[in-house]
Amino acid sequence: MGFQTEYTMAPDISRLGLVDGVGPTEKVTGYGDTVIPFGRVVVYGGAKDKVRLPASATDIADTNSESRPVVGVVLAQQDMENQPENTLGVSGANVPAYPATRPFSVMRKGRVTVWCEQAVTPLDQVFVRFTANGGNVQGNVRKDADGTTATAALLKGVRFADPITGPGLVILEINLPA
Repeated sequence: MGFQTEYTMAPDISRLGLVDGVGPTEKVTGYGDTVIPFGRVVVYGGAKDKVRLPASATDIADTNSESRPVVGVVLAQQDMENQPENTLGVSGANVPAYPATRPFSVMRKGRVTVWCEQAVTPLDQVFVRFTANGGNVQGNVRKDADGTTATAALLKGVRFADPITGPGLVILEINLPA
């Protein structure tokens, strides 16, 4: 039997899809037809409980529409394995994901860790990427629409909980409409 002989004095602040804090939360169950990584914003994908990564601005921008509401952020589960894809938008950075058709939890209200593509403060608006480009992937967040050809859309009902000084993990406070 082995023993832990080393440990770090500065562990990671969080991990993708990890719930932050002990406050009230609201979660729903979802599943996808494709691999869905932890910590990504997902939208309804047709059938009851079916979700997918956003593919257009209208998947995100109209969160009050019953036909296109954003579901929330995919939560982590410890027993899932890394999938063979670059899911953070950073070279060589693989994260755990749910395989197609496997059910998982999606946070609608509460605090959860996600990947942000740029420096942000709690005063910045939250935009969700719907078009992958230049290593940036669908379902990640940022503080703007990403240029004049907008590849990210404003998501209401969420805010950055803390500042970060560059791309990295950040906590989102979510309060999506029912």
